[in-house]
Amino acid sequence: EAFHIDQTGKYIEMRRFAYQNQKQGYNYLMRMDEYTGLLESMERMYKLMQNRALAIINIEKAVSIYDNNNIFKEIEL
Repeated sequence: EAFHIDQTGKYIEMRRFAYQNQKQGYNYLMRMDEYTGLLESMERMYKLMQNRALAIINIEKAVSIYDNNNIFKEIEL
């Protein structure tokens, strides 16, 4: 997840630079289209992350190593 978050930040910076250096002016519709695509891809990524976490919980339950205390454990990214 940290890799995807880093890549998203780099993408946004790249697009910001491109918009600031456009010769023909600012195109709101094109930018809204790009951000809509970005939001859709982030939504898909979060859904996949959720599915992966649920699959890990199911595997832990199946092999009897499931621990409720680790569900809410925060880690540094």
